[in-house]
Amino acid sequence: MNAVCIIVGSLGGTLFLPMATLLFHWLFFRPTLADGQYAFVFFLVVPIGFALGAVTGTVLALLSNGQLKLAGRVAQQSGGIVFGLLLLLGAFVLCGTGKASLQDRLSSTVFWCSTSLLWAGGLALYGTRLLLR
Repeated sequence: MNAVCIIVGSLGGTLFLPMATLLFHWLFFRPTLADGQYAFVFFLVVPIGFALGAVTGTVLALLSNGQLKLAGRVAQQSGGIVFGLLLLLGAFVLCGTGKASLQDRLSSTVFWCSTSLLWAGGLALYGTRLLLR
């Protein structure tokens, strides 16, 4: 059961996060969808979706075994680490070359990492909630 949860979670994350990102970009960044280089968004989103899905599957497997505290620690620490890495990635790596302003950094983070940040942040908050029980 544990391995099945992790496999299903990772495959689900690989499919869900790119679809959620595409929907987000369709709602808020529609002109970028016509860009010929838009497919590069998926080079970032698919591996992150795989990792977040695997962590979510691990947390669900731990919860099904009744290990609430361990599930909370895994969710809180993994979600927090991914959240921090995505913030750094969006604000410093993906904001372009040259002297990026604060607005450039924020818009880059929102464009590239918003749905991933929501998932990772939700995972970290859920882990914190589990630990406080």
